[in-house]
Amino acid sequence: SMFRPKGATVPIVLQVSNFYHRKGGPWEVIEFGTADQIIEKRENRSHFELFIFGALLIMAVYHFALYFFRMKDTSPLYFGIVCLAIVGRQIMTGERFFISQFPSINWEVALKTEYICFYMFMPLFMMYFEKLFPREFSKPLLRVSQWLGTAFILFVIVTPATVYSYSIQAYQIITIAFGLYLHYVTIRAI
Repeated sequence: SMFRPKGATVPIVLQVSNFYHRKGGPWEVIEFGTADQIIEKRENRSHFELFIFGALLIMAVYHFALYFFRMKDTSPLYFGIVCLAIVGRQIMTGERFFISQFPSINWEVALKTEYICFYMFMPLFMMYFEKLFPREFSKPLLRVSQWLGTAFILFVIVTPATVYSYSIQAYQIITIAFGLYLHYVTIRAI
């Protein structure tokens, strides 16, 4: 339902409590506009996210098919799983499609899924790169990424959001470091 003010001024009271996550408050900046403007903006974001979702899903299926027809090359398999990990995180963030379709899902389960998908991404992407550029890639560094990813995933599984929600900043730094290494590998390969 749309908000329809009854007078010239409207008091806005935002009451927020947070006992479970490191970040509290509204997810986005509060925006004002006509109903049509707000609906259009939300629909544009939803359409863009659905486009990305569909593109990633198609890429995953395509790479799984490539792997199926040539199983000795595992790089398409890893890339397909990377795409699924991104899709898993995407449906839990942004417009939160999964939560809007299944509102009875436990918040903690949804948040754990989001974090686990994020922590899966880099080790899988490193595995993909190692298969593409085996001579340029450091196997010990691949193992480090796998151990770190596994450790962070287990940390999310065994701790509540009040604890594991603080781990994402450390893993973002790790992700940037591994991302820089992947750029280095690409340059060496070229």
